[in-house]
Amino acid sequence: MIEASKIKEVILSLAIERGKDKSFSLSEVARQLSPEHWKEQMDLVKLVAQEMVISGHIINAQSCQSFPHIYQAEESIHLKLNT
Repeated sequence: MIEASKIKEVILSLAIERGKDKSFSLSEVARQLSPEHWKEQMDLVKLVAQEMVISGHIINAQSCQSFPHIYQAEESIHLKLNT
C-alpha cells in the first residue's frame, strides 16, 4: 500500500508544477503512484486530497473553493494550488 506522505508529495508536486492557473485530476496522482493499478489507489488518494483541501493546501478547481467531501464525490475531481 502506498503511504499517505507519498500521495501528499505527488499532489503538491503536481499543484506546484501546474501553478495557480492549471488544475490536475486525482486520477493523475494515482497513475503516477501506481501506473498499472491506479484505480485501486483512488480511495486513498481521495482521502488524502480531502485532508489537504481541509488544511487549505489545495482547492477544488471546479468550484474554486474548498470542498471537503472529495472522498464521497462520484465525478472526476480536479484540484489546484490554493494561492
